[in-house]
Parts: sequence; structure tokens; C-alpha cells
Amino acid sequence: MTSYVVLYRGASLGDAKVVAVSANPQIVAQVAGEMLRESHPTAAVTDDPVLRAIGQGRRRALRLVTGATQ
Repeated sequence: MTSYVVLYRGASLGDAKVVAVSANPQIVAQVAGEMLRESHPTAAVTDDPVLRAIGQGRRRALRLVTGATQ
């Protein structure tokens, strides 16, 4: 399965336009790795089990994408 990264730009999410798209495995892995290094306290701190599961699942998915390109 192919993974993609997309760069959007706009004044708001609703106004954003696609600037660039890449399926280059090295670029995808680099972006996924950077996102894993970001701090996302919501997943760890929240009492909401749904939000916690989303955060944990997101991190697992990013690890899989990073590993798939190595």
C-alpha cells in the first residue's frame, strides 16, 4: 500500500489548497518520523477513552509507516 504526504496552505483549514503531494518513501518516512517526535499530550493525559485510543492508534500507524519504508 502506498503512503502519501500532502502540503496544504490557506488562511483556514476550509480555505486551504493543495501545494504539493509526494509518495516518495523517504519523504513519507521523514514526515512520519517528525510527527512521532512531536508531543501530543492529549492522548496521554485525557480521561476520554475515545480520544486516548485515537492518539495511541495514530502513533502506532505512524510507526508502521516509518518502518514500512526502511
